[in-house]
Amino acid sequence: LDRVKHEGRDIRWDSTSTVQWFTGWHEGYAGYRCRRTVVFVKPWYWLVRDDVASAVSGDTISWYLHSPQPLERVGTDWRTGGAPGMWVLPAEPGLITRLGSGRAASTVDTEPGKTQEAGWIRFDRTSHTDTTARFSVFLVPFRSPGNAPVCSAVGPGHLRIVSGEYADDLYLGGEGSVVTGVSTDAACFWTRSVAGKLRSLALID
Repeated sequence: LDRVKHEGRDIRWDSTSTVQWFTGWHEGYAGYRCRRTVVFVKPWYWLVRDDVASAVSGDTISWYLHSPQPLERVGTDWRTGGAPGMWVLPAEPGLITRLGSGRAASTVDTEPGKTQEAGWIRFDRTSHTDTTARFSVFLVPFRSPGNAPVCSAVGPGHLRIVSGEYADDLYLGGEGSVVTGVSTDAACFWTRSVAGKLRSLALID
């Protein structure tokens, strides 16, 4: 990553009482443009969505999360060990998953600049010329693990997360959804249904 010649571009941040939203892009990796969007649905979960546009084919594009706590697989899902902890839930199917460890700034010591040996989880895709690889990962904290929420990419800009308490739909990039019939040009539109009835919504233009 070239941090000297490249910096984040078109940085936007906005917030409502329920949703915080951030987006920006950079070209710090030669041959790639990387856009990151982060949505925080307070206080339930984060969505991290990375779109990686490639000028080359055949490279492995990897999405990493480091954790000071061990990572473990539960069925087809991933979470940190112990409690409290966090579920790590990709929305798109077909990702290759790997586990490993290395030095990282993900530490139990909050002093700036500290590093420690930390485990990581990695999701891989293969690059293709003039196409965009997408990673959409929900990070869901818990006090006790319980059952993992069910996450899915319903459409190009439509993501869904369902738990025992709620069913949330997120529409990003003004794409709407043919599945739910929602049409929007908002940067971020969030809805929450409980027992099949719409309870809450938030919109960031």
